[in-house]
Amino acid sequence: MTEDTADRRRVKRASQKQERDGAERHGARPTPGSGSKDAKNDATSREVSIEFKQTGSISYSLKLDDLVHASQYAAREGKRMILGLEFRNARDHSKPWRYVIEEESDYLELVNCMAGLDKENAYLRGLVGKYEDAERERNAPGNET
Repeated sequence: MTEDTADRRRVKRASQKQERDGAERHGARPTPGSGSKDAKNDATSREVSIEFKQTGSISYSLKLDDLVHASQYAAREGKRMILGLEFRNARDHSKPWRYVIEEESDYLELVNCMAGLDKENAYLRGLVGKYEDAERERNAPGNET
């Protein structure tokens, strides 16, 4: 086996491991046959379609084509697109730096959703507080019902 073939196999194994581990972190399932010329994304869940990229270098060249293809595939599936980018630490493979890239509209939708949840939580906390106050008052000494 040539050194070039061994390197390709090592990279393929690392890529498959990243896809499996990444799918698990995102609550998704690896896509069978990802990486083939069908250009399917690497993992999917009910909400998202994920394409994973990785490098052992200190830089990564992100191409618009990669984002467009990942977005198109996700759109065909009716899902949001996420691109998971992993920088592997050459000295410590157990601690890669991981980033998620998504379309701005999807990000803003999530931010607005979280803001709505914060308001709802504040409202519910207020209701719980009123209920607790009423219970304390009802159970206070001298208040017999």
